[in-house]
Amino acid sequence: MAIDVSCDSVTVAVASDEHTLLREYKINSDKAGFSRLLKDLRSVNHPQIIYESTGVYSRRVRTFLIHQGYDFVELNPLQAKLDLTENFRRKKTDRNDARDLACSQYIRNRLTTVQEKPVYLDLRDNERFYQQLTRDDVRKEDQLERVIQVVFPGVQRIYSDKYGQNLYETLQLFPNPDLVLKESLDSLTNKLQAGLSKRLGKKRCRDYAQRLINAAKAAYPAVDSSSCMLHQMQFYCQSLLEIEQERDQIINQMVAEAKAAKLPELEIYQSVPGIGLTTAICLTAELGDLHRFSSPSKINAYIGIDLVVYESGNYTGHRRITKHGNQYARKILFRTIDNILAATKTHPCHIADYYRRRKKESSKSPEKVTKKIHIAAMARLLRTIYHLVLHNQKYNYEIAISH
Repeated sequence: MAIDVSCDSVTVAVASDEHTLLREYKINSDKAGFSRLLKDLRSVNHPQIIYESTGVYSRRVRTFLIHQGYDFVELNPLQAKLDLTENFRRKKTDRNDARDLACSQYIRNRLTTVQEKPVYLDLRDNERFYQQLTRDDVRKEDQLERVIQVVFPGVQRIYSDKYGQNLYETLQLFPNPDLVLKESLDSLTNKLQAGLSKRLGKKRCRDYAQRLINAAKAAYPAVDSSSCMLHQMQFYCQSLLEIEQERDQIINQMVAEAKAAKLPELEIYQSVPGIGLTTAICLTAELGDLHRFSSPSKINAYIGIDLVVYESGNYTGHRRITKHGNQYARKILFRTIDNILAATKTHPCHIADYYRRRKKESSKSPEKVTKKIHIAAMARLLRTIYHLVLHNQKYNYEIAISH
C-alpha cells in the first residue's frame, strides 16, 4: 500500500504484486479521510505501507500510522526519485507516484523505518525553532546595524560584546546622542544601573556611562532626536531581546525534557572536550537515537558528508561530499569542530590532534585544505560519539588515543 502525500490530500494505491494494482483512491488528510484509510488497512493482514517523505505534510500520515500501530517505510525523496526514475516514473503525477511506489516495493524490498521515541521528535521540532530564531537574530542585527549608522554611529564600541543585551537595553533608553548629552554623568550612571537587566555595580555603570558620553560627543548622526528612526532603533532592540530570551527558554526546555526522559546522549556528548550544553542538546535533537543506524557511514549519509566518487578509465574526478540529508546537523557539527579545537588548549582531544596533524601534513592551499580536514574531523567525531552512545560510555582521551 503506497501513499502519495500532498498538501491537503493523499493518493493511495494498493498492489498485490509488481504488476497488479488492486485499487486506488484519493482521500483528504483529515479524520474522515484517515478513517477510510484505516478501514482499508484493516481489511488485509500485515500490509506493507510505503510513502515518500514530504516534510510537514507527511507528518500527519506518519503520526496516524504510529497511533494505529502499523510499521511503514518512510522513503527519502532523493531515494524515491532514484528508484522510480530508473524503472517506473515517466509522467510525474500523484496517481502515478502512488502506483509506482506500491509496485516498486516488490522489487526493492525496502526495510521498515525505525521509529524513534517521541521525545527525539519533540526535541527536533524545538531545535528547528531554535535555529529559526538564530537566523532571525542575525537578520535583526543586520537591520539594527543599518539604523545605528544613521542614528547613533559608534555606540556599538562601548561594551566588550559588540551586540548583546547591554547594548540593546542602553539603546532603548538612549537611542540618540542628543538624549545622552542632556544627562549628567551621575544621572546617566543611575539610569544605566536601573535600566540594565544584568545588575552591574555602580563603578562599572559609571565607566559605561562615561564611554557612552564619549561616544555621543564623537558621533555625527544623520538624523536628530525627533526622527522616526529612533523608534526603529528601539523596535529592533526589543525584538533582539525577545529573541534571545526565547532562545534561552527553548534550550532550558529541551534540556529539562531530555533529562526527564533520561536520554544518555546529553552527558555523553558533553564529555567530549569543546561540546557544551547547548551544542550537546542540539546534537541530541538532530542526530536522534543513534541506535537506529547500523554503522557510522550511515550517519555520514544521513547528514550529507558521505563522499561522491567519480572514476572513468584513467580519469578520477575530485571527491566531494553529497550535502544531502540533515543540513542542520551538518552545520552544528562543522561548528563543533571549531569548539573542539579551541578547547584542546586545556582539554586534549584526539579529534583536534588528528585535525592539526592532517593540516600540518597537507601541501595544498590553506583555505581548501581547512574545509576538507573539517569534514574529515566531523566524520571522525561521528564515529567517536557513535561508539560512545552504543556502549554508553563517556569520552576518555587516553582510551581514544590508544585505538
